[in-house]
Amino acid sequence: MTQSAERPDRPRVVAQGAPRRRSRVRRALWTAAEGAVTLGLVLLLLVAHQLWWTNRQARAGAERQVQALERQWEQPPPATDDPGAT
Repeated sequence: MTQSAERPDRPRVVAQGAPRRRSRVRRALWTAAEGAVTLGLVLLLLVAHQLWWTNRQARAGAERQVQALERQWEQPPPATDDPGAT
């Protein structure tokens, strides 16, 4: 029988060894990986922002061009002295 079965009033104790220290190489690789992931996310957000903002600016510029063209079309054609001009 096991010790816990013999003495039910005593809790079972699990002995743990001393905590293992990470090696410097492993710690450096972990830090570099975290930095790479963070940098990647920042760059991804930057690209998304650039695409969104340039799309917004292009749409506003196109709208201004459409309005200018519509104003030009609303104006009457200039009168000419040439009777053969159509």
